[in-house]
Amino acid sequence: MEKTDVLVLGGLSGISAAISCRRHYPNKKVVLVRKEGTVLIPCGIPYIFGTVGGPENNVVPDGLLESNNIQLITDEAVEVNRENKVVTLKNKTEIEYEKLVFATGSVPLVPPIPGIEKENVYVVKKEFDYLKDLLCKVNEAKDIVIIGGGFIGMEFADECRKGRDINVTVVEMLPRCLQMALDDEFCDEAVAKLTETGVKVMNEERVVAINGNDKAESIKLASGNEIKADLVILGIGALPNTELAAKAGLELGFKNGIKVDRYMRSVTDSNVFACGDCAARESFLTGDLQELCLHLLQHRKQELQVQTCSHPHITTAVQSVLLLQLLTAEHSVLQVLQKELQKKTVWILLSVLHRRLTHIRAGCLIQACRM
Repeated sequence: MEKTDVLVLGGLSGISAAISCRRHYPNKKVVLVRKEGTVLIPCGIPYIFGTVGGPENNVVPDGLLESNNIQLITDEAVEVNRENKVVTLKNKTEIEYEKLVFATGSVPLVPPIPGIEKENVYVVKKEFDYLKDLLCKVNEAKDIVIIGGGFIGMEFADECRKGRDINVTVVEMLPRCLQMALDDEFCDEAVAKLTETGVKVMNEERVVAINGNDKAESIKLASGNEIKADLVILGIGALPNTELAAKAGLELGFKNGIKVDRYMRSVTDSNVFACGDCAARESFLTGDLQELCLHLLQHRKQELQVQTCSHPHITTAVQSVLLLQLLTAEHSVLQVLQKELQKKTVWILLSVLHRRLTHIRAGCLIQACRM
């Protein structure tokens, strides 16, 4: 049986956690187990279809692990025995650990829409070959419909239009795109930039069916309208990948994320930690649980989480800042809605930034205090 001081389960979040662990604990043995052969940068996935040019230009090199003396095992963890502190892999290998870190990420949310199983209907997976195939479909498509007007959907719409004379339509149920993340004025500004590229945005519309024989040919809306579509991309969010954690008996919290304390330790087992999309997390400004899965925020959470493995006096307090680039404008806001802050009686100073060729209204946190 193999033994290690710290065992990390996961892809990109796992890499960040493992490297942070090595930096803070240089004498500890660190092992990373992941099932992916090639790890993609999640926040760069939409840009594969335009700016970046392909998934091969959006990967994390394994040399980062080798240079930090981190052992990589490409396999899948299938069982966690917390009592004996042993993880069993799919190939039957057993690894004994002192500290275990879940960094298993998230999985795309797939709604029960009739026709969702048809060809040319794609979710946004973090898989190299899958996204390479999707890129080929995007290059062949004439009418793309993107279901979901959040960050994933908006960025995909912008990138799919670049260098292509095609029809791109975003369908969003809410009155505004990006409404779950931004205040209204920022939503309107971002959508205005997107529509300048030729993307059509339809708000307060719900997809009730994907029509066609074997392949998608159109989508039907609740309003009765039908939109031609030879490619459908689902960008309606993600759910924590916590099936293994639940099987191990760890308590799950918001949206089935692993419930952790302020030190990123599982509330069930002090030797088990969680970070990234698989962990339930709170806003330190409002105390409310956050829904957005954002790579930069998770990277900082991983750093803070490993600092607490042996030093639980360190408090983890992170608030995300979102950056959305559409056309020539970068939209950057503190990831907390002004209306939510007002409910909590939190005062926040907003800054308006100006750059050449672009006007950025950035909800930059200069000072915030809880009354």
